[in-house]
Amino acid sequence: MFHARPGGGATAVGDGWETAGEGQAAGGIKFGSVEVAEARFPLTFEHHEFRADSAGDGRHRGGVGAVLRLRVDVREPAVANTAGDGVRHAPYGLFGGRDGLPHRYRLLSRGRAPRVLRTKEVGIPVHPGDVFLVESSGGGGFGPPADRTPEAKARDLANGVTTARRRRRRAR
Repeated sequence: MFHARPGGGATAVGDGWETAGEGQAAGGIKFGSVEVAEARFPLTFEHHEFRADSAGDGRHRGGVGAVLRLRVDVREPAVANTAGDGVRHAPYGLFGGRDGLPHRYRLLSRGRAPRVLRTKEVGIPVHPGDVFLVESSGGGGFGPPADRTPEAKARDLANGVTTARRRRRRAR
């Protein structure tokens, strides 16, 4: 199952795609149906939405990533593997555009400290009710952020792509 859809990078002509997926996947792997996944696997999608403020700023901003809380509904302990990239090195911006935020993967277990997951691990112990918290990266921006139009900034704010807090922080 593919659940960590990163945002696509911005281009010279437009913003990056939201939760686009990997470039080598011919335009991104489509995210499967939450309902089908929950029916077929012992999983519950507790939360799944755009990761606000994850995209790199620019004349054209990168696409936003996603936030996913995925609960594992097994009766007995199990094991999991991870496969990914983008934790150490965020998607970079071009020609003055800012970098997007990197991926973050964590395992949340009752009675245990949150565990930061590496991008390539095997045999991760998973207990009933554990939650994978996946925050996928935002794409890099293109061009100087000062060149972004006021209309585009307002649209980003209205659509929840950016927050007022981030806009205030960036204005300093």
